[in-house]
Amino acid sequence: MSEEPNALKTANTTAEEVFKWFNRIFDELAIVKEVAIVFLDKANDAVIVEENCIGISKSFVKQLYLFAYKLMLEVVKGKQCTFENEAAITSTRCVVLLCPDCCTAWNIRKDLMLMKYIIDYKQELNLTKLVLQKQPKSSESFSHRRWLLNQIFKVTPNSNMQPNSVLKMLLKKKKLNTLAVALKFKRFEWEIINNEMSVSHEAARMHPSNYTAWSHRVWVIDCLIFPSAIVSHKDSNVFVKSLHKELIDGLKWTEYNVSDYSCMSYLEHIVLCLVLAHFINPLNTSDVINLDDILTTALEHNSDLLRLYNGKHEALWVHRRAIFKIYHTVLHRLCSVEEPSYKDHRNVKLDLKEKFSFCTEEFFCKNIPKNCFCLRHLSTFKQRVYPR
Repeated sequence: MSEEPNALKTANTTAEEVFKWFNRIFDELAIVKEVAIVFLDKANDAVIVEENCIGISKSFVKQLYLFAYKLMLEVVKGKQCTFENEAAITSTRCVVLLCPDCCTAWNIRKDLMLMKYIIDYKQELNLTKLVLQKQPKSSESFSHRRWLLNQIFKVTPNSNMQPNSVLKMLLKKKKLNTLAVALKFKRFEWEIINNEMSVSHEAARMHPSNYTAWSHRVWVIDCLIFPSAIVSHKDSNVFVKSLHKELIDGLKWTEYNVSDYSCMSYLEHIVLCLVLAHFINPLNTSDVINLDDILTTALEHNSDLLRLYNGKHEALWVHRRAIFKIYHTVLHRLCSVEEPSYKDHRNVKLDLKEKFSFCTEEFFCKNIPKNCFCLRHLSTFKQRVYPR
């Protein structure tokens, strides 16, 4: 790379030449840290490279994209016979970097991977990461990441693995050993999972209320962490610790993003996962966190934020009702199941009864400055969470 110029001039340069130069640089770099559209001081600079980052001149983006898109369509239609697979790889890469919502390009890349023309899954994950740096809410990029994870771990999302489905099975008194067999699942590398959490966290940081990023995080929990947390084996407490860490990190996030309900919805999902893990695998789960601490921690953290902001953020009130609902519906319904192993859980429910009572909630609301959100919370609370 040291012998190559660090910029390509547009004077007398065709779109095809820029396209080839861009892809050659992309392939030669050991790792590309960023691909960005930039405003260049020199009007005739098309592409620049600096510290493993590639910059494309804004004035040249349209020509580059149109050339790559046309080439991609020619490959699909079979008109491009020379270096067909290479053209498909380079053209689709260029298209998704410049227009992440192009489903056709992502689907072609999936086909190329299935046909083994693209074999490096980590590089493909890095490509989607580069896209998310520019478009943190790109649903197609997150969808492609999930497809890649399914290919890597051979995971087929099973409805039995979803927390709500597991809850239904428990309420129907399904035998725990049958449930454990249904959810048994291969071990995987924590490095890739941690990378998924890091990428989704960065996407959420770059764009407020990023529902797409938090939904992707829920998928990772449901398909890769939660199933192994509830199956009894020697490493199950490691997965429970991961869920607990997600709870603590999520609570910290809400302190700086009090109007971001996307994160709070994710936290409710984590609380539900931990509660179910306690019922299914109580020994390993209790070593990490007690059942009463799960709900108490979430509720008290929410109370502190409401006091701090005088109840002026509706997302906090909606989140509060969701925590109460987990206690009054999930915990209450599970404790009503005639299962001898649930005796300790029924004691926990009784211990938390006063803290999650309607009278206690009324008293809490009286100490919050009256506003429309607080009044609406009490009204909705009576109707949906704690009907008399």
